Order: sequence, then C-alpha cells, then structure tokens
Amino acid sequence: MSDEKSQVYDEVRRRYSRAATQCCAAPAESCCSTSEAPDLVGPSLGCGDPISRAGLQAGQDILDLGCGAGGDVIRAALIVGPEGLVYGLDMTDEMLKLAQVNKQKAGARNVVFVKGTMESIPLPDESVDVVISNCVINLSPDKDSALREIHRVLRPGGRLAVHDTVSSAPVPGQVQADSSLWSACISGSMEVTEYEERLRNAGLEAASVDVEQWYGAEISGAPGLKIGAAFVSARKPFPGAAGGARPAEGARGDLQVTGAGPARIRAAGAGDLPQVLGLLTSAGLPRDGVEEQFNHFLVTEGPDGAVSGAVGLEVYGSQGLLRSLCVKPEERGKGTGARLVEAVTAEAMAAGCSELYLLTTTADKYFERHGFARMERASVDGPVLQSIEFVSACPKTAVVMLKSLTRCCCSTD
Repeated sequence: MSDEKSQVYDEVRRRYSRAATQCCAAPAESCCSTSEAPDLVGPSLGCGDPISRAGLQAGQDILDLGCGAGGDVIRAALIVGPEGLVYGLDMTDEMLKLAQVNKQKAGARNVVFVKGTMESIPLPDESVDVVISNCVINLSPDKDSALREIHRVLRPGGRLAVHDTVSSAPVPGQVQADSSLWSACISGSMEVTEYEERLRNAGLEAASVDVEQWYGAEISGAPGLKIGAAFVSARKPFPGAAGGARPAEGARGDLQVTGAGPARIRAAGAGDLPQVLGLLTSAGLPRDGVEEQFNHFLVTEGPDGAVSGAVGLEVYGSQGLLRSLCVKPEERGKGTGARLVEAVTAEAMAAGCSELYLLTTTADKYFERHGFARMERASVDGPVLQSIEFVSACPKTAVVMLKSLTRCCCSTD
C-alpha cells in the first residue's frame, strides 16, 4: 500500500475511532450530519438514509459498509426479518464495540459485525443481495478495488444502494493531498460522471447517481467547488446478460483451483465467521447461536484459502452437541463432510465428552454411517437440553441422534 493511501486510512481510522469514543459528546465537524440514533449508543454519521431508498425485502442478506455503531444494520435487520441476515463491516475496533452493544440492546439475532475494509471484504463470493452504506465509499483511497469487491460479494441481480458525497468538479490535487479532508468526506468525493463510469468499470450495470442536495460550505483551496449528497445505485448483471457478467479483473472470484487435494481441516478463526454463516445460509441450516459458540468450530480450507466446509461443537460437561455440518456443493462427494465429522468427534473426546448428540431433519441416514443412532427425545437428559438447538428445533421433525464416546480404560489380550 502506498504511503498516501496509508495516510488516508490512518486519518479516517483516527477520526471515527475518536467519534466512537466520544459517543456523541459533540457533533463531528464535517459536511456529513451527525445524530444519535434513538435508543442506541454511539454516533450515527452519514449524508443520507440509504435504507429509505434501498427497497430492502424480507429474507434478503444485506451488507452495510462502514457500519459504525450499527444503527442502519439494526434497521435493516428488522426489515429483512429472521430469514435474512445483515452484515456490518467496519475497520475501527471502537465502532465495532459500540455496534455489539447495540446488537444486544436491540436483541438482533440476524446481525453479524465483522472487522475489515471495503477494499478487501471478508465475505464469500455472491453472498449478499444488497450492499448499503452511508457516506463511506468516498472515504476509500482505492475506490476501484472497493467497487470490484462490491461486485464480487453481490449475487447476480444484487444491488448497490448507498448514499455518498459527490463533487461539482474534479477535486484539486492539493485538497486530495490533505488527509484530514479525506476523513471529512471531501477529498475522496467523485463527480457524478466519474462515479457512474467507475461503477460500470467494476462490472455493475444500471448505474445511477442522483444528487439530492449541494452543501453551501466553501472549501479551503478549492474556490467554487461544491460537495453534495447523492443516492447511488447499480446492479450486478446475471450471467450472460447484456453488458456482461464478466468478473472484474483482480476479483477473488476469478481464482479457479483444479486438481487440488483434500481440503485442510483447522480450527475456525474469527475472520471465518462470515464465510461459515454464508455456507449455513446456502444450506438452509440455522445460524442461531453460531457466533457465541464459534470458538469450538472447525473448518476446511482449500488451496485458495477459502472456507469450503464447517462443523460446530458445543460442550456441556460430559455432553457434546455436533451442529452446523455443511460443505460447499463442489466439495460434496469428496469425503469432506466425513472428515469433518471425524475431526469434531475427536475434538469432543479431547474435551472430555462421553456423549455426542445432534439433531437433524434430513441427514439421519448419513450420520448412521458415522456411528450415530436415533433416540427418543424424551430420553435425553442433562445440560445439552438447554442448547439453542434443542430449545428451538421442532420436536415433530427433528431427529435426535447420539454417539457414545466412552472409551474403556482396560486393555484386552
């Protein structure tokens, strides 16, 4: 990364870390409005209201870039409902801490906050339906990378729907060189025509930049330059559609691995959570409680570094609960799932479990091949009954299965 880009990142990070720490003790000084979201802690920084124009629908998966304290994430989560999932991405630890507080205050179970930058979004390819943000894309010192990443994570037909700042003319070089003006949403603003062109170059179609207002403040070093607020929208084409669905150059979706050996099994890290949640969503498996139990998850990793499978373990004393076994469609039939079952069984034994339970609605025959046996739900006793899986699974459709892990301490000749 160049020194100039690093300076921009550092200045933006300092500014928004400071805003989070102050928790709206005073309004931030910028062209963007600052207000405290009702019932939530922390600042709400932005130049518009993307949710009001994004047309979010129940069941959609949403990504909010530069989510800050999470106000728009919480609002989006209420719209998409329990069948949808909203990711909030931010690069500042202080904002993410406030966002987690707000998630708990709102009781939002379909929300996941992740740390990262918009130039390298830690989500799988084609994992969200809509990308929103509020006065954030202008802050990127590498907008082409950010827009290519947006293209990558959107599903075909998915939409970009953001509010952002725009400029009435090209921003002079001396203004762009002032990192403090970057964090004030000025230096990184683009003209309308430039914004639309960059969206198209990233592989998006139906690009539109609708200017809603121009601010009146005069900018030092740029006489006559105006900064305004605009609603920006675009769509990712379907494969084969006119205009092309060619992956943008450099996008991670371009990478194809052939002739690869078995995926490596390792302990899941915090950065794997979005990919695992994406796998679970694609497989139609429940996501409740995954984040809280993620320190006991295992994942398989392909040569490209992407997560290709996952399985979870919850430990309740001598009882273990296997959950969330899923693999990518292209990994099925290669033994990846079986290896994950073997690995998580070994983890349960190492954790001192003598019983390993699971609940399934469709895979009882599969697990029978791995030593699990069906049992009556009424026969289950102990703390495992307090797990979210047992509490939420329908007793009429969910099959309870058990594998005994008891090992004899005596040897036989």
